[in-house]
Amino acid sequence: MINISAKDKDSTKKRTSGLYCQISKWFKNKFSDKGLLIRNIEFSDCCCTLHADTHSQSCSCPNCGRLCYHVHKYYIRTLESLELFNLQVVIQVRVRYYYCDYPDCPQRTFSGSLAIAGPNARKTHEVQQRILKTSLYLSGRKASLLLKSQNIHASTSGCTRVVKRLGESNPPCTSIRIGIDDFASKKGHVYKCVACDQDTGFPVAIFDCRYGEELNQWLQENQQIELVTRDGSHDYARAISTHLPRAIQVTDRFHLVKNLLKGMTEFIQKTLYQTNEKLSYPYPSLEEAYDYMFKDLCDIGEKRHRERINNYLKIKQMTIEGATRPEILAAIGKSATYVRNLLQGKGLSVHLNTNQRKAMKYLSEMAKIVSDGIISTATLVKRMEGKLDSNLVSRLMRTITEVYTKKRKEIREHNEKLKKSKIKKKVKVALIREFLLKGKTKDEKFDLKMKSNEAIAHAVDLCIDFRKILKGVEADTTLDEWMKKAKKAKCKAIAKFAANIEDDKQAVKAASQTEYSNALLEGTVNRIKCIKRTMYNRAGIELLRAKVIYGL
Repeated sequence: MINISAKDKDSTKKRTSGLYCQISKWFKNKFSDKGLLIRNIEFSDCCCTLHADTHSQSCSCPNCGRLCYHVHKYYIRTLESLELFNLQVVIQVRVRYYYCDYPDCPQRTFSGSLAIAGPNARKTHEVQQRILKTSLYLSGRKASLLLKSQNIHASTSGCTRVVKRLGESNPPCTSIRIGIDDFASKKGHVYKCVACDQDTGFPVAIFDCRYGEELNQWLQENQQIELVTRDGSHDYARAISTHLPRAIQVTDRFHLVKNLLKGMTEFIQKTLYQTNEKLSYPYPSLEEAYDYMFKDLCDIGEKRHRERINNYLKIKQMTIEGATRPEILAAIGKSATYVRNLLQGKGLSVHLNTNQRKAMKYLSEMAKIVSDGIISTATLVKRMEGKLDSNLVSRLMRTITEVYTKKRKEIREHNEKLKKSKIKKKVKVALIREFLLKGKTKDEKFDLKMKSNEAIAHAVDLCIDFRKILKGVEADTTLDEWMKKAKKAKCKAIAKFAANIEDDKQAVKAASQTEYSNALLEGTVNRIKCIKRTMYNRAGIELLRAKVIYGL
């Protein structure tokens, strides 16, 4: 009597069951086309293990390429496959290790290749594709968690590495019509560039710069491109003209209208609400600044010293005006001897002390600085550093600071009251833009006010004509004629706009003659922002490139 264990009895029952036979048949059909022969299937609580052999009896040497039949040894290779009935599937393949008989070949032994997995791989191609697709659409952490629920082992960093290998370089481009735009990698600091196919709308390249050598080289390698849409950037225009001289450049209509409306809105707001009542801050003239400083210079020192200097200056002034000796004596209330001693053969410098003489030397220079618009004592101290000390400069600026601080306070209060009175009258930007686009609004009073101003009315007519030219509608003037009129307009905003687009005239003409624009690029940039958020904005260019090009 033969004793059979309970485990072997259970395995025998499973092999003879209908479900086991169906699963075994399905696996055999699946892997037979891929060069594998399933010998046995084992089931456990959480895993399904397939034992398999390879069909092939020979293999080509990876070095010399000759077909080899000599088997050196066998070894078991374990591969992870896709799940089945919520069970992890593991394939254990008995692989041949071949011996190369060619004497001159340096590769003596080598492992046989498998159709279901690459060399040294621990996962089948199907599992690797599942990991790649999941990682493209999710962050590394979320992809790892989702794959774990599908009984696939992949770490967070492993998911990231798979995607980064895919984005090491831009794929070959076959597009004929493309669009180029930039996007912020770090807003206000770092910008990158994206190129999209205008026919399909899919991204074809991501560059680790806004413009530069990388973009120039890519344009040089893709001479099949016939049309490029872009914004008004002069850097893109130069790069395309240099490396794709035969390509047609099309500037974006949206950006053109946006720039025009922005300048015109500011012009109209300023024209409608500018007022002569608003005052600007005053500054002293050269003579006024000198007089104020000279007055402060004479007030330095003791009382008797200051009185002596003031009497001297008063006597000199009355003498110039033609006053008699008795009139001078009566005015200052001093004796004739005092006046004679004060004036006899002496100039003003004799009566000044050391600090006053030093200040008198630089008084004209300080007056010139103040009249140029600098009345801040701290700034003046820095300007006179090494010439006059800070205490002396502050003493000379005392009267000017006092007088002009009071004047500025009055002007500030006046302008604030004026601003508050004008706030209620300010028109919304949306209303101005509606008038610029259509030539009329629902507010009749506003329309009348706009049309009554000759400069505004002329500028609005030019805006409407430009939009007609841009849309390809039959307009009264051509683009060249419009630019001549715009440059002569009283409105500086529209004259400046015409001067800016003059260098890009051919691209503007192309925009009016074709239906292509950068609208697809703007949508792509928005999707890139969403991808950046899922990656917590810490991804390198390789990861970002793979997710944008292959994940969108």
